[in-house]
Amino acid sequence: MCRLLGSAVLCAIAHSVAAAPAGTIHDAEHGFSFTVPDGYTDYPQGHGPDITHVFARDKPDEPSFTQLKIQQMHGTFGRESLDRDKAERAWRDGLRASGIELTDFDLRKLTWKSFDIDVVVSHIADTDKKLILVAQVPLKPEAIQIALAGPSRDEARLTAELQAVLASLDGPTNWKTDEERIRALAEAIGLVAGVFIGVWWFRLRKRATA
Repeated sequence: MCRLLGSAVLCAIAHSVAAAPAGTIHDAEHGFSFTVPDGYTDYPQGHGPDITHVFARDKPDEPSFTQLKIQQMHGTFGRESLDRDKAERAWRDGLRASGIELTDFDLRKLTWKSFDIDVVVSHIADTDKKLILVAQVPLKPEAIQIALAGPSRDEARLTAELQAVLASLDGPTNWKTDEERIRALAEAIGLVAGVFIGVWWFRLRKRATA
């Protein structure tokens, strides 16, 4: 499926924050669970296309206002990294269509389980000086994007919170770990060796009966 990033992860900011604490979320429909960082509350006003979970920290009229969003990607993707130029072009164009311009774009890596996954880091060109972090996680049967949008000055905190969400995220993946890939390779070697041993044994018997 297409992995290019779009503007759906950044929806319009509403005017109030729900008071319900978040905690650990179990999404039985999509088969994963994760823990929401301390200080965030459920924020149903922030839902948009394919965005199934939204949480907020502080109030929308405060400079410290931060949103955490989970977006479904409607498919899986392979282990290849995003093409930086294509990702930047798609991300800038998608946000520009919503009237949002960026001052910069970066593509980094964070860890989920034993995997290094792509994370987009970008700053919005406006007076609020907002930062957007978007991580793509290879869950199955449907991958997700985790987005954090908050003050640029809090980049270290936002990055740590995103890594904490990733550390708590549990669900099946279509990616193989290095150990699983090595084990599969060993099994494949066994199959190949079995073919050659079978051929050798057949030829040996054939010579014996000739």
